[in-house]
Amino acid sequence: MAGAKSNGFAEALTGVTQKQLDKKFKHASDFGVVTTKKNSETLAQYESAIKTHMASTSTIQQGTYGFVKDSKVFFNSATNNAVVLDATGNFVTGFKLSPGTQQFENFIKNGVLR
Repeated sequence: MAGAKSNGFAEALTGVTQKQLDKKFKHASDFGVVTTKKNSETLAQYESAIKTHMASTSTIQQGTYGFVKDSKVFFNSATNNAVVLDATGNFVTGFKLSPGTQQFENFIKNGVLR
């Protein structure tokens, strides 16, 4: 709808499991979680940061994640963070891309994140 303020892709994220947050917590610092201590509070901060990323009007859907069939990548060029959702909208992973790296250049050029 023309002129409507976007709320990003918050509705695309249908599920975030504690198991997946735990597995991918090593990337929490990319999203502003300032501690490496993993506990229920910091996992909740990580989940909140992922949801904030998805809701950002600077986040766009761009490309796929090469390791997960039918996945979608949600990239924010202001932060260079990417969040990957599977075909049903469940959180797979999220991390910062570094401009100038092969990973970043391949994603920007070909739309495939690895």
